[in-house]
Amino acid sequence: MDSGMVWPLLPQPCADTPVPQPVVSRTEAADLGTRFRIYENVAWYRGDGAHAYITELKAQLARCGVGGDEEGFDPVVEDHLGPDTVLFLGTYDEGDRYVGYVAAAVGHYVVVVMMSDSYLGAADLTTLNGLASAAISRAAA
Repeated sequence: MDSGMVWPLLPQPCADTPVPQPVVSRTEAADLGTRFRIYENVAWYRGDGAHAYITELKAQLARCGVGGDEEGFDPVVEDHLGPDTVLFLGTYDEGDRYVGYVAAAVGHYVVVVMMSDSYLGAADLTTLNGLASAAISRAAA
């Protein structure tokens, strides 16, 4: 994956099914060493929109997720960092490489942390979970 951002920070795995849209969102990006690039997107929703987004994201990952040698979104685990969280991959290069995602609903916010790897094309999911957990805590505060 080149240095330009090509993966969405509010993913919609099923192209034909819309996901709830936020009122406003903000994205920050940072390098973690020379290998990883981290993107953190925080989006604010009215009412129950944040929960609705994560519910729809999980449903779309189950319905339109890919596996094996395909490109797209590949679900890994749900609710691993608490309720309304999901860990999944964005696969590319015929499924041989991937970016890692954690998405979570926290009150009126959806937090999405995405990690890319410029060397191997394989995000470190343990590090990603740690970064996502910190982002979730910040959103909850």
